[in-house]
Amino acid sequence: MQILTKIKTIACIMKRIALLILMAFYANTVFSQLDNSFYFGDDAGLNDEIPYPGYYSKHKFGKWHFSHDQLIHYLNKLAETSDRISIKEYGRSHENRPLYLLRVTSPDNHKNLDTIRNRHLEFIHGENELYVKQDMPMIIWLGYSVHGDESSPGNASMLTAYYLAASEDPEIKRILNNAVILIDPCLNPDGFNRAAQWSNMHIHETRNSDPRDRQFRQDWPGGRTNHYWFDLNRDWLPAQHPESKSRLQEYHAWKPHVLTDHHEMGSRSTFFFQPGVPGRVNPNTPEENISLTKKISKYHAEALDDISTLYFSEESFDDFYYGKGSTYPDVNGGIGILFEQAGMMGQKLDLPRGKFSFADAIRNHFTVSMSSIRGALENKQELNDYQREFFEITEMAEEDPVKGYVFGSENTPAKNFHFLELLKDHHIQVHKLKETYTSDKHRYVPKSGYVVPLKQKQYRLVKSLFEKRTTFEDSIFYDVSAWTMPLAFDLDYDEIRSESEVKRLSGNQVDQATLPEGEIIGQESDIGYIIRGTYYNIHEIIYQLQRKDLLVQVARRPFAVEVEGELTRFDPGSIFIPSGSQEMDNARIYNLMQDLAKDKGIDIVSPGTGLTPSGIDFGSRNFAPVRKPKILIAAGDGVSSYSTGQIWHLLDERFHIPAVLVKPDDLRHIKLSDFNTLILPDGYYQWSASVKEKIDHWVKYGGLIVAVEDANRWLSRQQLIKMEQKKPSSPDSTLRLPYIQRRQQRGAQSISGVILQASVDPTHPVCYGVDAKKMPVFRSNKLICKKTRDPYSTPVFVEDNPLLSGYLSDENVELLEQSIWCQEFGRGRGNIISFFDDPNFRAFWYGTNKLFLNAIFYGGM
Repeated sequence: MQILTKIKTIACIMKRIALLILMAFYANTVFSQLDNSFYFGDDAGLNDEIPYPGYYSKHKFGKWHFSHDQLIHYLNKLAETSDRISIKEYGRSHENRPLYLLRVTSPDNHKNLDTIRNRHLEFIHGENELYVKQDMPMIIWLGYSVHGDESSPGNASMLTAYYLAASEDPEIKRILNNAVILIDPCLNPDGFNRAAQWSNMHIHETRNSDPRDRQFRQDWPGGRTNHYWFDLNRDWLPAQHPESKSRLQEYHAWKPHVLTDHHEMGSRSTFFFQPGVPGRVNPNTPEENISLTKKISKYHAEALDDISTLYFSEESFDDFYYGKGSTYPDVNGGIGILFEQAGMMGQKLDLPRGKFSFADAIRNHFTVSMSSIRGALENKQELNDYQREFFEITEMAEEDPVKGYVFGSENTPAKNFHFLELLKDHHIQVHKLKETYTSDKHRYVPKSGYVVPLKQKQYRLVKSLFEKRTTFEDSIFYDVSAWTMPLAFDLDYDEIRSESEVKRLSGNQVDQATLPEGEIIGQESDIGYIIRGTYYNIHEIIYQLQRKDLLVQVARRPFAVEVEGELTRFDPGSIFIPSGSQEMDNARIYNLMQDLAKDKGIDIVSPGTGLTPSGIDFGSRNFAPVRKPKILIAAGDGVSSYSTGQIWHLLDERFHIPAVLVKPDDLRHIKLSDFNTLILPDGYYQWSASVKEKIDHWVKYGGLIVAVEDANRWLSRQQLIKMEQKKPSSPDSTLRLPYIQRRQQRGAQSISGVILQASVDPTHPVCYGVDAKKMPVFRSNKLICKKTRDPYSTPVFVEDNPLLSGYLSDENVELLEQSIWCQEFGRGRGNIISFFDDPNFRAFWYGTNKLFLNAIFYGGM
């Protein structure tokens, strides 16, 4: 009897366990199940064998923010399951996360993808008439979440891919027969992962929709940016990051008819789709582009009306700067379309217009993804005609008074190399200079000169990169108003206004950018080795030498040596590495110099004697030791993550110079004597009096502060520097204007990223290696200051009539004239070097970031 009772008890327990397992499985399945009717409407007609988003992770789609690894795991499984999808890894992020492009089309089209792609390119470039006649598929690119904390687009990419793979709707099959849909599911994997982690770690089981909750307020630096805290949606044109560089290759391999760019904006908004502000279109964009964008927009309106989503168009956002995902296609023969969804970091948000959920945001992006596909297909003929006509540039090139450009610098091969890299990333045709060419201002030689003809397929993009534009239809800009690339690189360049001259000067086409090999001029030296300070990568070279405990000196006065029988001048900023006073033996130093010359593309001069024919001798005290930088960077709350990231990227990624990044609050605990350089990026600093005294004491005993933009306001408030701001004149109090014009009036007085002519002092340590007395500088900050009374402490100031490119009001021209751009302040035995605008802007200002590095290496000399 007892045995029977025990058996019954065990059986009861087993039943309960089985029931619990079944309930857990059922609950888990229901929890992760996709709400088809919400996203797709009734009668979606989906193939049950295709896994839905959330199937593998068992996370409910629309509640959890999928991480990047979950997203790519799902998409890989989707591609394995569906014969409508293939997947390609086209690059890696800074954090080595894969970048994927899904190719979604019919199984038959998949068998001929390369043929479809090649025939499309042949057609739009005028090499094949059969593309339209054979009714080849449209190419449509859908791009999501270039800003990592705009999570709904990346999650919507999964939904879009799933629907196109699983739907049995005849319309979807027709779409797949007539289009190759390229899905870029997450343009910024590193930021996307940070944002997902933040959102998920703050999810409430009992939903909390109060916008003050922590889930909606990320800690610094947030997930918007990439690993180095750059806005990748501004990097399509500069192409300074691996995510952008690899994406451009894939873009140009397909040249889509339409590209969508899915974003989020302020949470109190509704939904935006292009066209943007009518008056703010780049003049290099054809009018047909806007009319086609407007035609396609009607499909978005209809689709959003069907799901009762409110929206707006033709305001707030513009189509001027070509560095964004939605505008880059406009200068490359495609139609770029921006979508902006009200932001949603958490699950559900309580707003004045009502409650709004993460699932709502995903559905909106999915809806306009599908409307974009339908709009493109139903305007197929016009889009084909537009692309073909876009690249027919013969008439425009013949009417243009400018026929091409010549550029290059003998003294900066690394800058030539990086600029060529940029041009080749954009598939721009470049030729070696065949013979020496002299303009009114510059001389170009075949070894370092290049020619860019305007008569090429990328005519409009070349114009955009090289032109100096100072007149505009509108005076308000969503982004910068100028990005003339040779000016940003501080490279000599000139227009060529004769077609015959372009042909005469054009040598072999440059297929790939390569850094030329340098050489040692002379033999192994018992005296030392000289390197010109003009080389862009001179600071990386100095640091490499210092890491090997070699003494490096910089010339503070000019000198000359005999090089291969000719007297050659070296300016202040030239580097000298003595041989005799080093612990490393001469033979090893010589071998090191050979390696540097070859790897870094520099020429190194080996003098035969310590006595120079003119100028300072090699034993002069005017060859000053270069201090090895030990760098501390403020990085945290109150500091601009953009400014900080640009500095970090410059030092770490480009020049391999280490730096310690610390939260500003932690500075009170930091032993400042372990460092000789403190970098204050742009930001709003609120240190206590004790921290201020600590910093001041450190500076007075030999420390160096390098401050950028608004960091100088804190230094001024603490009386560590003396700066006097220039103020605009007061507005006319008798003038009455309509209230509606207030924003336009204020916007016209902003400084929207302009390029100005500045005067530089090449004998000042901050300007070492600059081989001219003028250089272009970037200006976007309204911290405009007068020169100090010390005439020797302003290495860079803005000249009169300074505007080179961009929009600047007359009032701001007057304010900026004779204002300081960079200033040195002495304090005890230390120094403070203040940059009143950003010398490292978006990593492509190669000209002025050299000045920033000079400040670090030579500041206080």
